Amino acid sequence: MSTASVERRRLQKKNEEMSVIITSLVGSHLNPACPTQDSGLRTQDSQLPTPNSQLPTPNSQLPTPKLGSRCLTLSVSLYCCQLSIFILHNSYYPFFVSLRRRQGRKKTMRRSAMALAKRITIPQLSPTHTSARVVRFLCEPGTSVEEYRPVLILQCTADLVADPADRPTPGYKPFMLLESLEEGVLKELDDWQGEWMDVGTVLGVVDDGDEIDGDWTWQAYLHDEDDEE
Repeated sequence: MSTASVERRRLQKKNEEMSVIITSLVGSHLNPACPTQDSGLRTQDSQLPTPNSQLPTPNSQLPTPKLGSRCLTLSVSLYCCQLSIFILHNSYYPFFVSLRRRQGRKKTMRRSAMALAKRITIPQLSPTHTSARVVRFLCEPGTSVEEYRPVLILQCTADLVADPADRPTPGYKPFMLLESLEEGVLKELDDWQGEWMDVGTVLGVVDDGDEIDGDWTWQAYLHDEDDEE
C-alpha cells in the first residue's frame, strides 16, 4: 500500500470522528429533553424547536396579536388625539374669544344706537327757515311707526325760501309733509294748538323702549293742502 493511500485513509478517519463529535454536540444542544446545568429550570435554548419539529408553512395562519397589545395601541392613539386637541385649543382659543367679544361689542353698539328713543321736533327745512306750525298729525298717539311713515304736516314761514324773488306770492307759506325715518311708538304728541313755534320745538317722542337720545331723523316733501281737500 502506498504512502498516499495510507495518508488518505487517516484523514478520512479523522473526518468521520469529527462528524460524530459535531453531530453529538448539536443533538444535545437542540434536544429539549437534554438536562441543563440547572436541573430545576429549563434555559432559553431548550425552548428552540427540534430538527424534527414542524415548521410553519406560508399558508399557515399567523398568530393574532393579543388583546392587551390592541388596547395599548388604542390608548396611545387616543392620548395623541387629546394632546393635539389641547395644543390647538390653547393656541387658537384666545383669538376666537377676542373675535367673539369684538363682534358682540359691535352688535351691542348697533342695537343701542337703533333702540334709542328720539324727540320729534320742528325741523329746520332750509338754512333760513325759522318757524312753523303743526297743521295736523297723521298718526294718533300710541301708533307704531316704521321708516318712511308720514307723521305730520307743517306750515312753514315764508323764510323757508331764502330769496323773495323765488316765492310765488309775497305771503307764500308752504306746507310740508314730514316722514319719520325712526321706528317706534308715537307718544306725547303736542300740536301746540296750531300756534307758530320756533325751529327745534318738541312735538312728541318716537319711543323705542329706551332712553331719549337726540332728535329724530326725517325727510320732507312739499305738500298741497288744497289738493288734499
